[in-house]
Amino acid sequence: MSAQHLRQLGNAMFSKGYLSSALDKYAEAVEADPTDPRAYNNMALCHKKLAVSMEEVDPDTSAEHWNRASELAEEAARRANALLQTARAAAGGAAGDHTHLRGQLAKALYYRGMSKCRCGESAEGQRLLEAAASEARGLGDGASGLVRDCTEELWRQRRRHAEERGTAAAGAGPGGAGSGGASAFRNGSGGTSAPPDAAGFETTGADAAALAAALAASDIAADVLRHELGWNAERYANALGTVLEGARGRAHATSPAAAPEAAAAAAAGARPVEAPSWALCPITMDVFRDPVTAPSGNTFDRSAILAHLARSQTDPISREPLLASQLVPNLALRHAIDEWMRANPLANV
Repeated sequence: MSAQHLRQLGNAMFSKGYLSSALDKYAEAVEADPTDPRAYNNMALCHKKLAVSMEEVDPDTSAEHWNRASELAEEAARRANALLQTARAAAGGAAGDHTHLRGQLAKALYYRGMSKCRCGESAEGQRLLEAAASEARGLGDGASGLVRDCTEELWRQRRRHAEERGTAAAGAGPGGAGSGGASAFRNGSGGTSAPPDAAGFETTGADAAALAAALAASDIAADVLRHELGWNAERYANALGTVLEGARGRAHATSPAAAPEAAAAAAAGARPVEAPSWALCPITMDVFRDPVTAPSGNTFDRSAILAHLARSQTDPISREPLLASQLVPNLALRHAIDEWMRANPLANV
């Protein structure tokens, strides 16, 4: 029996909830074709589901499933990378499409990242989740669901890590409930003004590093502002202000003088904060997971706008004709949201 047929049998059992039987079929598929990453990823998914189901009733067994999921996902990533290298070599070094293999790599990184986080390796797990989201974004609209899953899992892990450490301060970081980022870049008439003066930074140590990172990030957002000024200036101004305010806050938080304040914030406990309005998709009213911009200048979460376009090929705000191919990733806004979420891991999202 071919590996493909065995995988299909496993998929049928998986869809019915027969995870142990599905694992058996996927294992047979691996024996039939040990080079294909799909069966490894499918087994990792089965162990992930078994681990989640056992977390409350049998933590030790759950941990075993998480560890096994991590091992299988690592093997899936190794197989996918090997096939990608072979395909690229055959194409004379050209990048090519290879969407299927890259999709398997993104899934493997996602499963392994989740497993690492659940096994106590939070930093490594979050790194893998970020890599998975990045790989999935490069796959286009077909991977929008995976991008959403990676992003939401990353936010959950940051929240869990903050709760465990008890170091997240209420409203800490850029924007607070949405006002800090806006004030940095709006003047009284609602237009944009120059970025905050950097004279308040010491030019050594953590402050200098944070300022350098902020200025690099601001260049991305400034490019968008220059091109899009006139139709969406206020949103990007707010987002750019958030990036710089976040860097200023990190520079202060990492300085030795800030240690007593950090200790006091931790002792005071943390309370969730609401996401700023500029970070919310106008369709779902949830924080953007993967923001994309339409020709009208309106920005939506990719999965939300794709679901809308499946019903009506129009911009839901301007009512202008709109195709999925016209959507452009909003890198500046994505970066600003990531900055805000890092500073506010307990945010209500």
